[in-house]
Amino acid sequence: MIDTVASVAVILGGIALVIGHYYGGSPGDPEGWFEAFGFAAPFLGAGFLALVGTLCGRPALVLAAGVALIPTSLLSIVLIPLLLPATLLITHAAQDGFDLQDLVAPALLA
Repeated sequence: MIDTVASVAVILGGIALVIGHYYGGSPGDPEGWFEAFGFAAPFLGAGFLALVGTLCGRPALVLAAGVALIPTSLLSIVLIPLLLPATLLITHAAQDGFDLQDLVAPALLA
């Protein structure tokens, strides 16, 4: 349950980044929405990866999403609140347990 809430929080945070980057950008920006989605793509991708891992019962995917969120959340002071869901994802994935073989593809994704 907490994994799902943390995943949705990351996705909502990514959507907020898209909206904030689009409306907070300079006027007449040629890229527009594409640049805004490109800025938030790592966060949206990690959120969807964690959500899929949670819903499918794959803690290795949840762990990969949490690990990928940590360095990207440290890029800016605005992104630091995403460390909380990242920590929740990592701790719950570690509690659920997984085989080392399950980490090959998620490690590449992270």
